Amino acid sequence: VIVGLFLVYVSWVAYIALLTGAIIVTPNLIWQVIQIIAQQGVWEFNDHRPVGSELYAIWGCEAALICWLVVLPGRRKRPPFCEACGRWTEAIGLEIQLSSECRDEIVQTLEAERYSVFAELQSEPIHENDYVHLTPYKCPSCDDSCYLSGWRSITSLNKQGAWETRTLDLFKNIIVPHEVIDGLASLHSEGVDDPDERDYSPAESCVDDD
Repeated sequence: VIVGLFLVYVSWVAYIALLTGAIIVTPNLIWQVIQIIAQQGVWEFNDHRPVGSELYAIWGCEAALICWLVVLPGRRKRPPFCEACGRWTEAIGLEIQLSSECRDEIVQTLEAERYSVFAELQSEPIHENDYVHLTPYKCPSCDDSCYLSGWRSITSLNKQGAWETRTLDLFKNIIVPHEVIDGLASLHSEGVDDPDERDYSPAESCVDDD
């Protein structure tokens, strides 16, 4: 957003320079020139010259478009980037599921770099309607860029009575040693309980608490 607003500012500096031949960089002077331009108008469309609030609205839309074009690429979901190799990392393709009851402990474990606890967390029972999904990323060319992302997957009945799955991000692209990725690869998924209305109620109440 800051970059987009800076581009809007620079565009006005360039636009005023083209109109007047003078380069004005002081924000107060630029605003005074904008007000003068808004009173007189600068272009016509179908014999109509926008002025005043109409012209301000057009400029506002243009500024919003510039900011949106800058923000959009930054919001694209991409895997982490390996600076050393100059390429994007790739998901390992592991389907690692952990109990949703351990989600806070998972985050604390990663922050404290106590990776050995993952083996203990994996033994916790997993409910197929509410669990934590881990996705490891690794650079194909080296072992230096390894990351781990996790989200919570919740399946519940919506207002129409149909099953609906929602995902909640827990953490994204936390740097971990490549030994952690190798250790997760050795974990084997265990069976989960069949969903029914009785045993799902606690998980649903837990979602409301979040």
